[in-house]
Amino acid sequence: MKSVICYIDENESGEFKLNLDDAVGDSMATWRTGGHYTSASYDKEELKKLRLTREQFAEIGENIVIRLLAVNGLID
Repeated sequence: MKSVICYIDENESGEFKLNLDDAVGDSMATWRTGGHYTSASYDKEELKKLRLTREQFAEIGENIVIRLLAVNGLID
């Protein structure tokens, strides 16, 4: 089973960094990182208050769906 792990951490400049990593597992309880896919930094307060633009939210969702399809060999 292949998936994408999404998590947020704080980068050196105090922004929140949204990370997307590939993940591989035998079941929902057993996952390990398969490699970093992409990341993007956002203003901490803007992200906490959900004040990203529609385009930013769309880009996040698009990256998740595209990567899920790619890691599972469903797109070229």
